[in-house]
Amino acid sequence: MGSQLRSDLDWTVFGGAGYWLDSGADALNAGAGGVTVLYQFSDRLQLGGEPYGSTPHRAVDPATLGFNLGGVWQFNAQLGLLFSAGRGLRNVAETNQLSAYLGLRTSWR
Repeated sequence: MGSQLRSDLDWTVFGGAGYWLDSGADALNAGAGGVTVLYQFSDRLQLGGEPYGSTPHRAVDPATLGFNLGGVWQFNAQLGLLFSAGRGLRNVAETNQLSAYLGLRTSWR
């Protein structure tokens, strides 16, 4: 049985933020955060994007700002393939020229 395009809107939005307290030599307290938006295209496929950023961790480091696109391909109820790729949008040469992620998700339902 193949997957069919869903007629209802099925959006997922989540995010987070954090703050590092660092008293080390040449270190700065730094903040970071991001938000992810995903759309459920079918029972098997979920795609979305994520902007993220952080302030510098040291006085010589630049701030980061980036964006990833990715999703989940669900093989069955217990096994899914997670994938993501992206790059920095600000200070790219110093922070993130390319990043990618590939993983397997398992669950026991």
